[in-house]
Amino acid sequence: MSVLSGDSVYISIELILYIAGFLQQPEDIVQLMRAVNGLLAVKGEKGETILHVIARDGYEELMKLILARGVVSGTWSDDITPLYRAATCGQKSVAKLLTCSRLNVNKLDHDEANPLHWAAKQGHDLIVKMLLERVDIKPNLYDGGGRTPMSWAAENGHKSVVDDNVNPDSKDHCYDRTPLSFAAEQGHLSVVELLLQQNDVEADTCDNENNSAGRWIPDYGGRTPLSFAAGNGRLAVNDVEADTCDNENNSAGRWIPNYGGRTPLSFAAGNGRLAVVSLLMQREDVDTHYGDYFGRTPLSFAAERGQLAVVELLLQQENVSADFKNKNGHTPLSFGAKGGHLAVVELLLQQEEFLADFKDKKGRTPL
Repeated sequence: MSVLSGDSVYISIELILYIAGFLQQPEDIVQLMRAVNGLLAVKGEKGETILHVIARDGYEELMKLILARGVVSGTWSDDITPLYRAATCGQKSVAKLLTCSRLNVNKLDHDEANPLHWAAKQGHDLIVKMLLERVDIKPNLYDGGGRTPMSWAAENGHKSVVDDNVNPDSKDHCYDRTPLSFAAEQGHLSVVELLLQQNDVEADTCDNENNSAGRWIPDYGGRTPLSFAAGNGRLAVNDVEADTCDNENNSAGRWIPNYGGRTPLSFAAGNGRLAVVSLLMQREDVDTHYGDYFGRTPLSFAAERGQLAVVELLLQQENVSADFKNKNGHTPLSFGAKGGHLAVVELLLQQEEFLADFKDKKGRTPL
């Protein structure tokens, strides 16, 4: 990183710090920090000050010296504070110094995230724990995308951070997704298991407004954590025992449809997750031919996206019908043909040749 001096010459901040390392007297270092027309306030090419570099690289003694001499000014770069840098880079000692210096620990950056967001997102559990011990920290503060620190830690699989007493039931402002939902989607089994152990999952129910104290609950669109796990092919997560509720608040197990009627099997089939499809079909409470509110079946989604192996597997099931029409009169063959998936079209025509003559509500045939 370089800075612009009074003579418009770029000087490396790292070089200045290197030179400071040879100075023996504390006051000499402080004087150096105050040199070059207020060096601490001068910004580098990326907008960072020397304090950001000190925090980023963990120069604890130098930061302690600067703070003790009151050299720190209120000039930051793009709302990114030195504490933000220390938290992001896992520099616990420097972060602790900064949190004890009467700085605003909830100050937001340009993404409207605070230092706790970034420490949790990067998996720096010691910094997370330190920040959570402060009475003025806001552990469930939403960032600019409506995400909580806990949801970032869960999505990135940081088990130690998730276990640091952040509210596991906190919902993101966007789409009402829980930390468990993000962990399940990314296949972080250890985090999923940790979250499920924190409370009695079997007692989890949701009311008509989708409010709940539990974690195996639908998001704003009605998708459960299992739904995200199935859609992303997270086989191990799909085998975790948990309960949820249906749209009428009846216990329905974990294989329920979302608010559009799509089941975890539907998402797995559409995304070509063959192993997950096979696993789900082994369960007695899974309807392999379940149609959503538009009449779309798992076979329909698999055909539309050219998932040949999944189509073959579904067609082997007795209750799966290749000639089933959705509300618009479209069959799996219609969707396969529209997507240009020749192998899927040929396979479906082998089941019933008359499928090619089916007409939708507008009188159009699949081919």
